[in-house]
Amino acid sequence: MNTRPANHGFTLLELMTVLLVISILTAMVVGVAGMVQTKSAKERARVEIKMLEVAADAYKNDNGGYPRTDETDKLDPRKDFSPTSKKYEEASLAFYRELTGDKGPDRAKPDGVPDADAPAYLKEFDLRIVKRSQNTQGGINKTEVKYFQDPFGFPYGYSTAAAKQEQEYTSELRKNGTAERKRDDEAEGFNTVTFDLWSTAGSNSTTAPSAGKDASNEQAKWVKNW
Repeated sequence: MNTRPANHGFTLLELMTVLLVISILTAMVVGVAGMVQTKSAKERARVEIKMLEVAADAYKNDNGGYPRTDETDKLDPRKDFSPTSKKYEEASLAFYRELTGDKGPDRAKPDGVPDADAPAYLKEFDLRIVKRSQNTQGGINKTEVKYFQDPFGFPYGYSTAAAKQEQEYTSELRKNGTAERKRDDEAEGFNTVTFDLWSTAGSNSTTAPSAGKDASNEQAKWVKNW
């Protein structure tokens, strides 16, 4: 009877089979870990969005309306899909200024410290929600706040485009006694009486989808308040 020598090594086929199995298991582990990490980040985004909404409600109680600037009027969640665009950064920074009271020295760039004469509606928060940069000027280290940052590293979207469009419609109605609402393909934003607040959940579509269905599919990935 033939017996296998005790010092017989693995054949090439056996080694390839083992490596294939290891590769498959590694891919499965990495995939599951990625799913868990994404789910955790989305849940954190939901919590942070709720926190920002509460702060915005407090702002409204004092000011008669939600934070709104030219920058927040320009960002449109129906048309702007890339969170790396300047529109996202500017609108998110404007939202940050209003909620935290951090307007910056001489109303320049926010430095992470609320102004003494400005009310703060978001007083305590996890610093991970704020994107900051450090730079040195004249030998002095300075902090500059960029925007509210979601768990995926992108700016939170904050828009009052729908509220602006609704205001324009109401004004025309009062002035002329009649007004025509925008068609769906011309409408801006979603929440006409409050604001739109969202995280793209890691998605960074550099171009707006060409069809309404494609846009809805893209927005379905987001964590949003509409």
